[in-house]
Amino acid sequence: NDFGEGASCAVANGTVLVPWDHEGDSALYALDAGTGETKWKVDRDERTTWTTPVVTRVNGTDQVLMPGTNACIAYDLKSGKELWRTKGLTVNVIPTTIVKDGIAYMTSGYRGSSLVAIDLAKASAGAGNDAILWEHDRATPYVPSPALLGDDIYFLRSNSGVLSSINIDTGKPNYQGQRLDDVRNVYSSIGIAAGHLFICGREGGTAIVKAGDNFELVRINRLDEGINASPVFVGGDLLIRTRSTLYCFSKAGA
Repeated sequence: NDFGEGASCAVANGTVLVPWDHEGDSALYALDAGTGETKWKVDRDERTTWTTPVVTRVNGTDQVLMPGTNACIAYDLKSGKELWRTKGLTVNVIPTTIVKDGIAYMTSGYRGSSLVAIDLAKASAGAGNDAILWEHDRATPYVPSPALLGDDIYFLRSNSGVLSSINIDTGKPNYQGQRLDDVRNVYSSIGIAAGHLFICGREGGTAIVKAGDNFELVRINRLDEGINASPVFVGGDLLIRTRSTLYCFSKAGA
């Protein structure tokens, strides 16, 4: 009665990173992007997650960041060696890690709520849980990944259209629990363009919220079909995929 294993891969420096956290012997694989041969494999003491690996450079070393239920871990991209770990999040970790200015923001929201800000330099120096700058334990996302703009990180409660914002410097909320009318069920990640958040719902509505310390709903647009895929921005175009149709919205006169 499982959903199956379908976490997205990541590509960095000629290496394809394949996460394989499941209800068996979990592992992270690194494959040669040109040949498909295995460069390294590291076993993981984790059950199912669907999070995408994120690669970032810390003190000259490319680190592969992998949050999990039992631990949040960084691996050396070249060798697969474990570089550091902190405590884990909730079960079934899905959202993608965000990194800005040497801080990693990891979150999950199934059977609990967890959002942590980890100082990567401190973690790499062996600080363990002391590298966690702040934590938030309320209304974090299950499936949708959060978004970060300026000094604020935005996230939804579980899979619902309930939006919160936290200042990343202090870990204090700007606002919490703002309901988005007609966007009740959300799988897609939050998109950001032109200083606005784009939040697509499974019933077909897309809420546009002005980014900032105060909640301001600009409008809600509606399509005839539900949206599970995340919005994509290419130049001045917005791409939205519904269950059967791909839409491209362009600025008038472009």
